[in-house]
Amino acid sequence: MLLEVPLPDPADEAVDRAMVARLRRRLARMKSVDDPYPHFVTNDLVDPAFLTTLLEWLEGRGRFVPVNEGHYSLHRCENLRDVVRSPARSLVGQRAIEALASELGRIFDVPLGTQWIYFATHCMQSGQFIAVHTDPPDEGGEDVRLVIHLARPEAPVGGGELLLLRTPEDETADAVVPIHGASAAFVLSHRSFHAVNPVLAGTRRTIVFGFYREGRVPDELRGAARPPPARGTT
Repeated sequence: MLLEVPLPDPADEAVDRAMVARLRRRLARMKSVDDPYPHFVTNDLVDPAFLTTLLEWLEGRGRFVPVNEGHYSLHRCENLRDVVRSPARSLVGQRAIEALASELGRIFDVPLGTQWIYFATHCMQSGQFIAVHTDPPDEGGEDVRLVIHLARPEAPVGGGELLLLRTPEDETADAVVPIHGASAAFVLSHRSFHAVNPVLAGTRRTIVFGFYREGRVPDELRGAARPPPARGTT
């Protein structure tokens, strides 16, 4: 789903400023690792309590529909646009988006725009998976993607690791375990092979931000052909 920035004002100005300040501090320490392609992984990017607020909204108000293609199976939130009016909306507010775009752009040396962002949330249950794919920008993907996991400590997820791969057959992948707050950001290209292991137990939830290079108009707005089905699936 594309969101146009600016977005509605935050529910609480003080909470919004504090959340964004923490976000900038965490991002200021991040450095890109080039193997297998430019990325970073961290477990403390966003305040866990704030992510729990978003998780509670998704559990109570989110409407998830199954999406099953040959190379991936998951549930996608069909009313995600409502999150911009929820108590958790600071994460997609003006300040947060500007902070993410400027800091991710600095980390990956890619000037990122803030007029449009791609935003999605996925829910995966036992047996669901995402096969290896790349989502390069010239096939409809964003330029930089950020994936944040949401989970309850009392209900750990079995399987469901996000894999960052050197090749489609790579067996030594960087694996991001789906614990609460675990985040991965990476540059999309024809070599950004990534996948999600089958979920074995519990429910894997993620929110996905996609940022576009400064001046780039998303394909959906240019009337381009529909992106590949796996687009945005992490």
